[in-house]
Amino acid sequence: MKRYFIVIDEEQKGPFSIEQIAEKNINKNTLVWNETFEDWIEAGKVEDFEYILKKSPPPIPKIGIEEKAVKVILTKEKVTKPKKDYSKTIESLFKLLLLSFVFGVIVYFISAFGVYDTTKFDNYNWSSVRYDGTTGWNFPLDEYSPDFYSSNCNPERINDCLKENIADRKQVISGMSFKNAIITSIIGYLILVFFYFVTREKSEEK
Repeated sequence: MKRYFIVIDEEQKGPFSIEQIAEKNINKNTLVWNETFEDWIEAGKVEDFEYILKKSPPPIPKIGIEEKAVKVILTKEKVTKPKKDYSKTIESLFKLLLLSFVFGVIVYFISAFGVYDTTKFDNYNWSSVRYDGTTGWNFPLDEYSPDFYSSNCNPERINDCLKENIADRKQVISGMSFKNAIITSIIGYLILVFFYFVTREKSEEK
């Protein structure tokens, strides 16, 4: 009975009979040797191994494995999406909010002092206040002054009435200016946010 040495995992094994080798994981490229050979021979070139090799799968092509591994890696790289960092976006939106707040403050002062002139009657000549007997006291009034009824005032508290009239007017103007500031801040913020995302998308496309 012929007995062969075989090379498995780069180690010499054996000697084995043909029946024993049939139980091993060999292929046509497995090196075999016995005393009749001058050197190691591939199993696929030895007639005794033809029956065994017909039942054994061919050796795994190394090139195919490498190509498959590369495809798997490339597929994973394509599927795996990097996590987005929203910290910069939140920081930018917060800065835009502060900028719109500054716009609102500026609009408030322009509205109060420039448009409605909240200090218009601060230096009013109180001595000019008179009661004409028909329409009442000639308090400083304009379109932003509150309604005044002469029954609410009398000669003894003329100065207090004048101060209340001017204070009420300032309160009305302050409310109008604050409303304008809020509206400006909101509209300004929306516009800034819109342009922020538009410019960011264009920069990401480049």
